[in-house]
Amino acid sequence: MATTVRKSISEELVAQFSCMPSCLSPACFVCDHWTDNYRQIDFTSIAVSFVNKEFVLQSYDLCVCKYDGSIRRFVNIKRT
Repeated sequence: MATTVRKSISEELVAQFSCMPSCLSPACFVCDHWTDNYRQIDFTSIAVSFVNKEFVLQSYDLCVCKYDGSIRRFVNIKRT
């Protein structure tokens, strides 16, 4: 199921970036960082939001993982 959902989101993003005029921003990527109040573990997430051709807001959480203090390591892990 996860593979099917990832493929669907990927296809939506490709369609969004290919159909938008170059003068408009096709999507908004947002990073968030928080600490679990009980275990004191840091987390970071990346989300994307955009309005599709039918003017419907789409918003997806792309990843959430423990944050070890290195944004460079976090970004490199997510690219692989």
